[in-house]
Amino acid sequence: MRYFLLIIVLTILYSAFFESQDMDAASLSKELDEIIRAYCERDQFSGAVLVAKNGQLLLKRAYGMADVEHAVRNTPATRFRLASLTKMFTAAAILKLYEAGKVDLHVPIARYLPDFRLDITEQVTIHQLLTHSSGLYRDILAGTGHSRHEYYEMDQLLQIISEQDLLFAPGDSISYSNPGFVLLSAIIEKVTHHALEAAIDSLVLEPMDLDDTGIVRDFAIIEDLAEPYMFLVDERFLAPHQNLSFVPGVGDMYSTVDDLYKFSASLHGAFFDNKEIRELMFRAHIGANGYAIISSQYAFGDIKGQVVASGGETYGVASELTVFRDHDVTVVILSNITPIDAQDMTIRLAFDAFGLGKRPPPENRSAQFLRFLIDNDEEEAVARWKELDEQERPGFWTLFRLAQGYLDCHQLYRALHVSRFLTRIHLNQEYAWVILGRCLETSDRDQASKAFSTALEINPNSVSARGGLKRLEDD
Repeated sequence: MRYFLLIIVLTILYSAFFESQDMDAASLSKELDEIIRAYCERDQFSGAVLVAKNGQLLLKRAYGMADVEHAVRNTPATRFRLASLTKMFTAAAILKLYEAGKVDLHVPIARYLPDFRLDITEQVTIHQLLTHSSGLYRDILAGTGHSRHEYYEMDQLLQIISEQDLLFAPGDSISYSNPGFVLLSAIIEKVTHHALEAAIDSLVLEPMDLDDTGIVRDFAIIEDLAEPYMFLVDERFLAPHQNLSFVPGVGDMYSTVDDLYKFSASLHGAFFDNKEIRELMFRAHIGANGYAIISSQYAFGDIKGQVVASGGETYGVASELTVFRDHDVTVVILSNITPIDAQDMTIRLAFDAFGLGKRPPPENRSAQFLRFLIDNDEEEAVARWKELDEQERPGFWTLFRLAQGYLDCHQLYRALHVSRFLTRIHLNQEYAWVILGRCLETSDRDQASKAFSTALEINPNSVSARGGLKRLEDD
């Protein structure tokens, strides 16, 4: 889930276009469809989209292929993995238990997890886990030496998480934490005396009648589930397999655009008997952090109000659920290709849904440089980079994800090429050296060690760098 600074983005991008336009539903649907097709033509989207306003569907359509190998197209009924949007379901289950008086949001979680490290559980609360203010680290397996391809039981994950110290005193800061939602999932299991899947079913899915939503289980056949793909510059790759048992309640669910719309409507409707509990989920508690959502403000000229959003992106999977609460506009985006810019898509769809006109996506000026980078050597790429203006330069995370994508798709030469370039232009960025170290682990252990050590010099608390060094020592 990423920070959703719509009030800033919308004010800057669209300040000159705030004249409302009257349009019939069919014409508006056509415009919304044209916006999405513009992304598809650039290989920047494949999936399903739903846009609704005041309970009326303005767009519900699918694009691209669910399974390229077998020529199966996406449909509005296609099921997509949710990545970190899963966290909203975990938060909803926790709040339902809170409403029933079975958990307390503000007492130490040692009450529910007495066998976990007491120096952590006696400080951390459910509220802090939900708002990413617990002090727990970011990625569950980072720096642990464990693989995403293994199967994990909940007790194994709790042991892995317990081996990492807190990054800061709980409540003192904000740091996105996937392990925090593993602990929330463990609490759900302890309190309900059921496995997480059964608990989520009974607490959330069954009351909301979400028949096309569930938990991905490795090797289980899930009908109509889209295959995940990664589009790297001009090539499509089947995303690497992950055993999602390592992300329970974090990133292991699937759904459809219809079910997510129903899920959102239920959360905003009668799912909670107590209106104050419902608002706990959507209120900004610390910074912009609500409970598994980001709560901010939107400003389309005179059209202003609260926006709440949640989403996620991982290998070949991207999701975004956004609700402009004061004007009842909902945008659901599910994709089986990455990388995509789901937030930019959301903004443009919402802008049109408010009757303010179609704003097609701008030309991706940095894409031309990415092709140049892949086709030329490092020195030529650095020289070209220096000639470009800021809009023509891809951002750090775009380059990082490209290197990581090539590495995960076993394109080691390209991964190493992009990583080396990254350390040239972002010399003091910890993750540039981490990804370079990962690329070198199997081919040049000495250089890999130097890369991880450089990352540690930049950030002495780098879990990823420490993990890389540990892997080299253990092999």
